[in-house]
Order: sequence, then C-alpha cells, then structure tokens
Amino acid sequence: MSACPTLSSALFPFPAKDSLHQLKLLVERLGAPSPDELALIENAQAVRYVASLRSRQAPAQRGRAAFGALFPAASPLLLDLVAQLLQFDPAKRPTAEEALGHPYLAAYRDAPEEDAPIPEIEMDFEGRGASKEELRHLVWREMCKVRLPDEEGRGEQSPGGSG
Repeated sequence: MSACPTLSSALFPFPAKDSLHQLKLLVERLGAPSPDELALIENAQAVRYVASLRSRQAPAQRGRAAFGALFPAASPLLLDLVAQLLQFDPAKRPTAEEALGHPYLAAYRDAPEEDAPIPEIEMDFEGRGASKEELRHLVWREMCKVRLPDEEGRGEQSPGGSG
C-alpha cells in the first residue's frame, strides 16, 4: 500500500514497520518496563522479547524527562499528561475522566457542547461478504477522504498507488 496522502510523519513520533518494531522503538525511547510491569504481560514469548530489548538498550529516562527530550518545545503540563497516559501498566494510566480533568485540558473542561451533526454511516458492505482485500480497499478510500488543512486539493490515491 502506498502512503496515504493525508497522513504526515510528523503526526507519528514513533513510526514503525510493524508492531514488534513499534514496541522496540517505544522501549528504546521511553525506557523498559519495570519487572513488576513485565509480570503483567501474560504471553511468555512477549515477556522474553521485551526483556531482550531491555537488556540490549542503555537505561533510558522515563516519564516527563524522556518526553521532554523527544519534544523539547512541549509545555510541562502536556509532558505530564503524556507521561501519565503512556504507562506500560494499564492500572497506572488515568481513566478518560481523570485524563480530561488534567490541568493541560482545563480549557476544554467547561467548553460548551457543540451541536455537531451526526454523520450518516453507510455499512451496506457488511451484508455482501466482502473479501479482506475489498475491505482494505474500502477502508483506504475512507481514510483518503480525510484531508488535513494544508493538503486540500490533492487527488485520491488507491492502495496500489494509482489514482
């Protein structure tokens, strides 16, 4: 699949080739999980993989310090929120309500509800028994309909790269 014309690598601070590579990048940049956090992983093969990453990598800073190095222009409040959200242990992550209560999001807490229209969603493809490839193409077409403000006017590309 060619790159979707609406996505920018700037939106993804940890671009990866696959999920294992993604995990490797996260551990390299954010530090390895603690032994207690490793114990939460139920898949023994996954534990071995993460532990092997840990033993190969130099100890990294964790939390706000790691994010501050990655995003030096970010506000301290934003770094604090991101550090809270990106925890290996799900029990240590804030709930959605707790995250929305974070000082970084204070401007949005009391924002008035918008009367945004509810989009109509057509899902007629569900009854057709579409193939995996057909579903991928349908998802691709939907993704390419979304345009970032600086990308208006670009043509739609198909998964194969031709329009």
